[in-house]
Amino acid sequence: MSEKTLEWNLGFARDEVVAGVEKLLAQSESVHYRTDTEAETRFHAAFSQGMLDIAVRPLTSYRSPFNIQATLPRTLLIVCSTGLTPAEEATLRYRLTLAFLRVGG
Repeated sequence: MSEKTLEWNLGFARDEVVAGVEKLLAQSESVHYRTDTEAETRFHAAFSQGMLDIAVRPLTSYRSPFNIQATLPRTLLIVCSTGLTPAEEATLRYRLTLAFLRVGG
């Protein structure tokens, strides 16, 4: 089985990313559970042919160079998949993109 890893540095707060991942997994046909620590939130999901391990970690907030008062949240999303078919991987990427697409900047 091959393992694939996807890392995204997202412009969302940790709680927003956790909520998005929870919604994504609730819509999928998987058995999943969540563990929380101060450093990260981790999801484990089992599919018929593979597994997902998803970590959500807060990053240092970003200061806008155009507005000194604006502090933008950052979160690292790490998705490791094992044993998923190419079609399942493509569907996962598509759903992740839609879950964290922010329109209008």
